[in-house]
Amino acid sequence: MKKSISLSLAIVAVSALTISMAPQANSATSKIKPAIGVACLKANAKAIAANKSDLICTKVGKKLVYQIFIPKGPIKIGFSVAVTGTNALLGQSYRGGVTFAVSQINAAGGIAGHSIDLVTADGGDTNPQWVNSMNVLAEEKPVIIIGHPHSSAILAQNDMINKVGVPYFFSGGSVALTQAKLNNPWIFRVSPSDGISAVAAMDYIVDVLKYTKVGILADNTAYGIDGTAVMVAELKKKGITPVGTESHELFATDVSAQLLKLRAAGAQIIVGWSIPVVTATTLRQVQELKLGVDYMGGRSMALTAVLGLVTNAQLDGSYGAVDNAIAADPAAAAWVKAYKRFAGKNPDFFTAQYYDLVYMIKNWILKNGVKPDVLRTAILKTGTTKGVGSDVYDFSRTVGESNYSAQIVKYSGDTVQVLKTITVTP
Repeated sequence: MKKSISLSLAIVAVSALTISMAPQANSATSKIKPAIGVACLKANAKAIAANKSDLICTKVGKKLVYQIFIPKGPIKIGFSVAVTGTNALLGQSYRGGVTFAVSQINAAGGIAGHSIDLVTADGGDTNPQWVNSMNVLAEEKPVIIIGHPHSSAILAQNDMINKVGVPYFFSGGSVALTQAKLNNPWIFRVSPSDGISAVAAMDYIVDVLKYTKVGILADNTAYGIDGTAVMVAELKKKGITPVGTESHELFATDVSAQLLKLRAAGAQIIVGWSIPVVTATTLRQVQELKLGVDYMGGRSMALTAVLGLVTNAQLDGSYGAVDNAIAADPAAAAWVKAYKRFAGKNPDFFTAQYYDLVYMIKNWILKNGVKPDVLRTAILKTGTTKGVGSDVYDFSRTVGESNYSAQIVKYSGDTVQVLKTITVTP
């Protein structure tokens, strides 16, 4: 399934927020301003004609720093997203962030006068669908692809991502999703990996809550398997062995047997590492079974795809090791209101991360053009960038990674409180 849309309508209510809400580059690059001037065009008329491109001359003062070419017409950005299937609700979350940013950028004139053509391919929630979405996007020849937050999707798409050969951004948590391990120079993660959030979860449970009897429940995909391995390893460093590790199918509808087994093993707290729909099931069953133990979920615990499926009572008292609790961030309040006006619903950290990503993509293209190798080099040199979904994105520290902190949160009904932000050095 393919849907090609060019989002160019003026969104008056939100366009004024573009400058203040977009990720801000560090001061070293803020003095560089692109310009498309008459002198620039006359001086490079032959080059423009030869490349069938618009020319951007970038200057500091009167000095020409560099020049780049962007092909005439809209700039195609591919988007592999769950539109249908079990993960469609989650897909609405990150799709909303992308379309919000694209609408703002196009309303403000696009990227150096070029509108963004967001080419969407339905990735659904199965391997064949994930691969097919990449086949669809490959035919469209986008300059960059925005992908899934599902670890299994990236593994399924990896060969195609390498074949297409343009930067591909994702938010999957598995520690296996690195450029080195997948032998893929094109993948870039905008979220913290399990190597960050799973470690943060164990540190808080042992060092702050002082629990020594930990039970782990995770799905049987790369996300759950790798997350479990990270948690077990981190507990071992602290001289602790989990009382049990249980697994379930990706879309499990009942995890009561696993929960009861972990409680019987003496767990003081059960840590769940599952996709949103199963996290919601787990929260319901923890309450229904009256387990009498604490529960900490992974990143799903701050996603609207979970919060909309449970009651306040089922959520009450639970913990989460999440990327960012947008709802609890005063600095994001204006952005949250603007997004709600745009989409008619609350955002979550996926919404914010993917929103930030589109603005970073805008800046990369504006300063470097659209050639894949040039873009990749520019991305790897991108240092500290502040956004809505994270205080710091830094692609220059570790190849293919950008986010190194997680928040531990706790719910009182549907009100979330950030207990601690933990930064893990890779």
